[in-house]
Amino acid sequence: MRSVLQSAPAPALKLEPRVTGFSEVDGVTHYTVETTVIERTAPGPHGDTATIIVVPASRRFSEFRSLHTTLTQLTPSVADSFPISKSLFGGETVKKERVKKLQSYLEMVAAATANAPPVALLSFLSLPSGIAAEARLAAVAPRWAALCAREAALVADARRKWKLEAEALKMQMAAMDQTVLLLEKEVRLQEMNLVKVEAAEAAAAKAAGGGGAPAGGGGGG
Repeated sequence: MRSVLQSAPAPALKLEPRVTGFSEVDGVTHYTVETTVIERTAPGPHGDTATIIVVPASRRFSEFRSLHTTLTQLTPSVADSFPISKSLFGGETVKKERVKKLQSYLEMVAAATANAPPVALLSFLSLPSGIAAEARLAAVAPRWAALCAREAALVADARRKWKLEAEALKMQMAAMDQTVLLLEKEVRLQEMNLVKVEAAEAAAAKAAGGGGAPAGGGGGG
């Protein structure tokens, strides 16, 4: 028997960030980041098609650290500690070494978040708002689906309970109707017995009264 292994589909959005160098702006070091964005679109007759853009950005070292702090709260696969120490004396040699380490760091982050790039990373890379919006929707979609499933389960459970309560109420009403019928029957029997008793008493009274009249009349003669 031959088994066919199917590879997972490639992410619709692939990020390839590169730290290309650094520059000094008003005495502050900015690291240049260029991100190649490969956005896979619908498959065509010759395979998948993709849109490729290159987005530049300029970030300070402190912004890299802030990004890491945010990512550790959102993505468990990102290490807790920032892999690059902060040097008090940042000479050119230190900055060149940072370029390499920051490059490796961004590659690690891009790989760890490939399936659903966080909005914080997209904003850090200065990617277009449309891409950020798509990522935000992709991140929210699982939670939204879970909420919808939970709501559907709650509605189904409520309907089941309502149905059981309605059936129980229907049975109670049927039992009450039966009880009312038995009570009405009992009342009719009581009324019939009462009529019979009253008739018997009337007959007895009449008989008793008719028997005493002749005796009284004879006394008067």
